[in-house]
Amino acid sequence: MAKLGKWGILVTLGLLISLHSIILIPHVRGQQNLHSLNFLPSETNNIIGDIRLDGYYLFSVAAPIIKENISNNNSQSSSLRLRTNRIQSRLYQIINLGFEPRKLIVWSEKNEEYYGIYATDTQSLGRLQIMMVTNLDAVIGGQPQQQLADRYSAIIKNALIRADRERESAFLIKQSVTSGILLIIAIAISSTILFFQKRLKQQQLNLQSVVETTENLSLSKPETTKNPLDRHKLIRTLLQIAQIAIWVVTLSWIAGMFPYSRDKQLWFLAGPVKIIILWSLAPIVIRFAKLIVDRILLSWQNEQQHLTNIDPNRLAKRFSTYSIFIQGIVNFIIISIAILLTLIILRIPIIPVLASAGILGFAISFGSQTLVRDIINGIFIIFEDQFAVGDYVDLGSGLGIVENMTLRVTQLRISDGSFTTIPNSQIQTSRNYSRDRSRVSIVMDIAYEHDATKTLEIIRACAEKLAKDPEWKDLIIDPVDLLRVIGLSHSGMRIIFWMNVLPGKHFAVAGEFRLRLKKLLEEHGIRMGVPQQKISVENN
Repeated sequence: MAKLGKWGILVTLGLLISLHSIILIPHVRGQQNLHSLNFLPSETNNIIGDIRLDGYYLFSVAAPIIKENISNNNSQSSSLRLRTNRIQSRLYQIINLGFEPRKLIVWSEKNEEYYGIYATDTQSLGRLQIMMVTNLDAVIGGQPQQQLADRYSAIIKNALIRADRERESAFLIKQSVTSGILLIIAIAISSTILFFQKRLKQQQLNLQSVVETTENLSLSKPETTKNPLDRHKLIRTLLQIAQIAIWVVTLSWIAGMFPYSRDKQLWFLAGPVKIIILWSLAPIVIRFAKLIVDRILLSWQNEQQHLTNIDPNRLAKRFSTYSIFIQGIVNFIIISIAILLTLIILRIPIIPVLASAGILGFAISFGSQTLVRDIINGIFIIFEDQFAVGDYVDLGSGLGIVENMTLRVTQLRISDGSFTTIPNSQIQTSRNYSRDRSRVSIVMDIAYEHDATKTLEIIRACAEKLAKDPEWKDLIIDPVDLLRVIGLSHSGMRIIFWMNVLPGKHFAVAGEFRLRLKKLLEEHGIRMGVPQQKISVENN
């Protein structure tokens, strides 16, 4: 497990580095903002948007808010979108027309109350107007209109020259080679992670077989709240997330290397990647939460053992049940938060969704009163410690070992192997055969021809010998709790025998005791009683 802990730390660090790379990609590529439309404070009465070229952020422009459409966000953004699309279309028009980079000139020129920005290369391009710098642009830019126009002109010139250079064949070939190298590295790392995934899966299967064997021998679940399988599952989940992170980083990086796909990189990082990362991290958070809950409960269990006289096995079962209950609540909270964050990423208003969910939940709870009774009864069962996971119980509609408990249902494994689910509201009476101790109860009929006292002594000797056996003595609390003749019938003398054993161990001890008792009775020639009937025939 120490090796697994080291691998868990390494994978976690690799995952964090990968996520950090995703966050840094826009900055490495020259991105300064990821917002598409931002609303300024209301007193400015305008909205701003970004101007981009080949995915690179250049600068921001503003558009006024029309008073008639203040309440209509679509109308507010349409004027801004129209302006940003027009400016970006002019930039791509210049690139498509072609120009001489060394002769490219971009300058600003005042036209009435606005400054216009123009471009030319004194040859094929001619004089082409790119945009007008307005007073609102000067407000958001924090500079006088003329200075802002000159700054935008310099930015546009550098962006056009860079765009032209990135469309040259030599640059595209170089980026293609680099992309191929990145893909090879990603495939190598992914193959290495896949190797460790298969190795961990085999270790998990081996460990699972050991746990199942232990369960079969003890006829109950292992009495511990710390399951080593959880660490294997956590590390396998981390490796799966690492696989996703590697390919997300690689594909995003490659998309950002080419001018034709860099805008797709921005779209990919803005929405889908965030959702993928969010729902990839959710299982990891759930695994970590389970480990933390188990560790806290284990510490509490150890503390309770020192402060109380409760049987340690009983405490282990109780806290194992608490772990399942608390983990269910934690899972619900984590998944709910992930859903809300997904809605935020998709820009879906949360308040109407929460209001609708509240109304729907109230309607469901009002219409499903049985569900409410299941949950209330489940709370009382858990906190009153009526039974716990691993107990052998009789719930009226089922007799078996409790394998799982939730606030709504209790699930039993019946002696014939069937898996039975019982709603908690249907549990009116519960009989717990594993609480504090279990009992081996045997009732037998002995033929009248044998001495009753001698027979009782043989049974007692068999029980005491079993209690001294090194293999069984730790399971037996009281070898002879009750031994007497309780009835006489036509079948013989009816004898009852009780032996107190550790919780959940009555099946194994009872089987061994019956086997030894049968052999011992045969050695002493004592036979079981059989029904007898006397028939009289009279002649008239």
